[in-house]
Amino acid sequence: MPRFACILPPDTRLVQRSLCLDQQQALALGLIAPFALSPAPGAPTAPNPDTPWPQLTRLLGEDLDAGWPKLQGELHIAGGWQAPPRQAAQITVQAPGACLSIQLTQADTAAGPFFIPQTDPPSATPYWAGGETIHLQSMHPQHPHLHGVVPALRPRFFVHQTLPDGSHRFAELQATIETLWLLPSLAQGLVVYRALAPTRSAEGHDINALLVALEPSDTPEHPTEHYLQSCVQAMAAHYADDTPGFIPDDGPDSPRGPDNLDKPDGPSAGRALHEEIRQQKLRFQAALAQHGVDDDHVMQVLMANPHTQQFAQLVAQRAGNLSGFFTEIESLLHVIEHGDVPQPPGKNTP
Repeated sequence: MPRFACILPPDTRLVQRSLCLDQQQALALGLIAPFALSPAPGAPTAPNPDTPWPQLTRLLGEDLDAGWPKLQGELHIAGGWQAPPRQAAQITVQAPGACLSIQLTQADTAAGPFFIPQTDPPSATPYWAGGETIHLQSMHPQHPHLHGVVPALRPRFFVHQTLPDGSHRFAELQATIETLWLLPSLAQGLVVYRALAPTRSAEGHDINALLVALEPSDTPEHPTEHYLQSCVQAMAAHYADDTPGFIPDDGPDSPRGPDNLDKPDGPSAGRALHEEIRQQKLRFQAALAQHGVDDDHVMQVLMANPHTQQFAQLVAQRAGNLSGFFTEIESLLHVIEHGDVPQPPGKNTP
């Protein structure tokens, strides 16, 4: 399980593997997304809401995806198929300017990898483009023909990452439509989208969140800012769940529900305020990353402004920078929440 927050499309699975490429640590991040194979042409490209993940896992096991990035697009086929005696099963994957045609005998139970065919004119990338049509013949116990379309979706991978100087960035990774799996006995196909995230450690401790979106390839790309807020909100929820003492919303009737968080006093209110400060800190750091600035630059601007100079001097003296200021407030709330508030000097404790 990843240690960072993950925002993924519905009915998808994430696989990851640590790599070292030319002395650079990286995480290979793969998103597995299903699509349907249908007896009739024009199969839907949207993920099947009834994807049989347990059957897929049993059928493929660890062969489904080991997390290794590929140098070019691959096609794999698995599961038993129903070719008549002395007749080969047929698989055709058609792309503009190219066609991959495969024949399999009845004795085959798994096949591949087959590699993406060269297009005419040659494609700028050796990976699948999305939108390729698929035709399988004599590979299903009830349906002599199965049809499908590789989802015409554009993969967008984003990471929120802590940089060596302590600043943060929200950046997009280069993603590919890398591997296709065809599972005729289940009338299912799978797409593996892959991206590489450079990291400073094998475990990727500097990655705070991963967001993956699948956009229709015939529409304009959403700007990075479109996904930034969703990422920050998911980070807040993820790290709040890992915070001792944080009270989740279990519903209005639960003693741990939102009614308790709204009370003006008591530990629940303190925890709610603590969490709000944490979210504000994440939003502030995400805003810095969005505009390509860091804490030091913001402090310089505040120091140069006569209206904010005194505040900046106080922050610098107390916490060093604004991120440290948020941390100081969190620490103070923690002390108040646990009742360890020091008495003012000269006061006698009764």
